[in-house]
Amino acid sequence: MRLQLLIAKNTGMSRRAADEAIALGRVRVNGKTAEPGVQASAQDKILIDGKPLIVRNQTPSSRVLAYHKPLGEECSRAAEHSVFDNLPEAEQRWLSVGRLDMNTSGLLLFTQDGKLAHRLTHPSYAIDREYAVRVHGKVDDAMLERLRRGVSLEDGDACFLDLVDCGAGNKDSSNRWFYAVVQQGRNRLVRRLWESQGVQVSRLIRVRFAVVMLAPSLKPGQYSELSSEEVNDLYACVRCEPPATATTARRSRQTNRSANRRGRAIPLLLAGADQPTREDRDRDRVLSLSRPPRGERGQSRRKTQRNHAGKPHQGSRSTARLQPQRQHRKRPLRDTQPDGRSPRSSSTQSARTQATARTGSGRATGTGRRNPRSQPPRQRSTR
Repeated sequence: MRLQLLIAKNTGMSRRAADEAIALGRVRVNGKTAEPGVQASAQDKILIDGKPLIVRNQTPSSRVLAYHKPLGEECSRAAEHSVFDNLPEAEQRWLSVGRLDMNTSGLLLFTQDGKLAHRLTHPSYAIDREYAVRVHGKVDDAMLERLRRGVSLEDGDACFLDLVDCGAGNKDSSNRWFYAVVQQGRNRLVRRLWESQGVQVSRLIRVRFAVVMLAPSLKPGQYSELSSEEVNDLYACVRCEPPATATTARRSRQTNRSANRRGRAIPLLLAGADQPTREDRDRDRVLSLSRPPRGERGQSRRKTQRNHAGKPHQGSRSTARLQPQRQHRKRPLRDTQPDGRSPRSSSTQSARTQATARTGSGRATGTGRRNPRSQPPRQRSTR
């Protein structure tokens, strides 16, 4: 194995950074300064800046992740918003199968097998890459036929292997959705093909790579691990056997593995005006990441019920010391009369009778009080 590849697999350095370190003389193999292109193995003593290199297990893992890349993320480890930030930690490095630019969202595969990643992206294996494209401009049948036959671009001829109108929207509308399939991973190939016909791509979503399709339940910023059957189908596409010693983890979400059903699993992505905005997706992502695991939620709920069972809420300790607790008197239950009214107590009725007798009127202003308007003026004594 080449030395720069061995360093990249067992450290956080990229191959280019490893090549630069070897060229600067920072790497020594068996006591000698390493030269570019030298071969090395796990039995060799390798020092980088005087520190020994710990070689991990070199058997590649067959784990494959399906990641829903949102807009704004880059396929670079050094980027501020990188797609690698949302991946799970593993003993071996995750390798991206192909790349997507910042303005393109959709399916992005990650693997730990460099051989599988190389064959899936090599043009000689002719792996399908299917996109859902929203085109802004007038599109006619003659334009679609030219894109199927092939057009000339700056870096050579290119064409769509399959181009189908998905039927979302009116044909006379200026914004139409199409399913487009290419077998090359050239830079901005889908956008440049449409731009060669005088129209613009306003939205681009990758919905399928080889036999793996983007599941509608997989939200932007989330990933799911492929099952062993799906991993075997992916290896069969590139005529390669998966590592025998590696174990594939269970998949948490189900996806459609049939390449013949393309377009049927993505109706939610082509909702047009009903499509959720970027703010909605970011909010859902934050809520999904900030939500505690199910076990912790159950434990905290049971703990709260156990601590507060049968005890009144008294607030904090400082509040309980400063403010004495108030004793509330319980009101007795009142019996209701047949007509639905509550009867008055005997004391209230007697007080009302006495007040009526004093005032001589049928109305009392209070319990035991006189109404000054209903009483005659008092005569002053002449004494």
